[in-house]
Amino acid sequence: MYGRCLPVLYGRELRRLAADFDEAQWREDARAFVSARKAVDVPVALEVSRSGAGTHAWIFLEGTVPVQDAWHSPGSGPHS
Repeated sequence: MYGRCLPVLYGRELRRLAADFDEAQWREDARAFVSARKAVDVPVALEVSRSGAGTHAWIFLEGTVPVQDAWHSPGSGPHS
């Protein structure tokens, strides 16, 4: 699966994440992403990009998470 996970920051806190899918197989990748999140009961909102050739998956958090905690969670961060 190919996609970029982008934190949306408010100072040093994280309130939502955006995953960007825009390679040739973006539909399949976005479906896999949503399916994996649903399996662990994490709601995801999808929006098709303006070009129509990609999508963004949004995860809205119930509260804020310190950025350093988010990057150190299992399976997250730039080296996952």
